[in-house]
Amino acid sequence: MAKFLCLLPVLGAFVAGQAIAQEVPPLSLANAYITGLSQLEAAREAGENETARDKASSPNNSQIQFSDCVHGMTAMQLTLTNFSVDVGLVGSSKTGDQPKQLILSYNKSLQNMYKDFGDTCDSFLQGPKPGVDYGALGAKFPKIRAFIEETQNSYIQMSAIVFGGLLNLDREDSEGHANHLLITRAQRDDLVELIETDFGDKLRQPHPTAFVSAALVMEGYLQKGFKGSDEPWQ
Repeated sequence: MAKFLCLLPVLGAFVAGQAIAQEVPPLSLANAYITGLSQLEAAREAGENETARDKASSPNNSQIQFSDCVHGMTAMQLTLTNFSVDVGLVGSSKTGDQPKQLILSYNKSLQNMYKDFGDTCDSFLQGPKPGVDYGALGAKFPKIRAFIEETQNSYIQMSAIVFGGLLNLDREDSEGHANHLLITRAQRDDLVELIETDFGDKLRQPHPTAFVSAALVMEGYLQKGFKGSDEPWQ
């Protein structure tokens, strides 16, 4: 719950631009976003498992480890491409589509970092070449990893923005609160079910990854008590 509360300022800042957000089909964007997160998590886990398996069977074979790195980073790049295609298919508006463009921007930044990491692994995989400073290349790994981790964590805040697009901010209840969504109760429940189906037990692990954490934030907002568009106003 503390994680959700700490993101409220992010959501509040986004409310100021809600007119732009509401013009982007919010349900389609939320579906594409959740699906993209789950695909990224699946690709990340597959790469991690491959590396762990090959390390166990060939602990001293650095070539296999660099090969796994190239494979894993390429898989993440391709997953981000598919993610961006799905987000890009969400309808645009005449005045702008801030949440959609933010997702595409994050995806592109992360994709470039995965490429940089994979290309560095590939340089080692190809073997020694004259004129190449392999010490400097090796020093890039922790730096790129830090940028990757920071960008992955940005999706946690992105979840608050995507949810903000689902809020009906044009109509308040009798107490002046925006407590209704632009989608029906059934559509809201379908989003929660999508998260539960795609992420499963990972949602209840003590130390979730960035992508799982982003899904948890999205699920937390969906279950926070906001009413569907078809539920009574008070």
